[in-house]
Amino acid sequence: MKDTKPPVIISTNTQYNNSLKKDVITVEANDIGVGLHNSAYSFDNGKTWQSDNYFVVNDDNKDNLVIIVRDKLGLQTEGIKIYWWEKIYSFSFSLNFSS
Repeated sequence: MKDTKPPVIISTNTQYNNSLKKDVITVEANDIGVGLHNSAYSFDNGKTWQSDNYFVVNDDNKDNLVIIVRDKLGLQTEGIKIYWWEKIYSFSFSLNFSS
């Protein structure tokens, strides 16, 4: 059976990290086919990829946050644009799929 389904972003969570004094975005994703790529996470619309599912938000990157997750075949989620406001304290969303 061929895997034709991209991964799914289950949730994101943004919280302020007191030790870093910065906001950190964490993504939870899965892929029921071949599994997630070793560098599955992009926070800049696919320009760069990383293995960590979290991202530290800085002044120079907060305006271009688009989360994409890919699997081992290169299939990708749709990009999720994160809009940033100075007074954000926490943000999260989750998707629930029922059969």
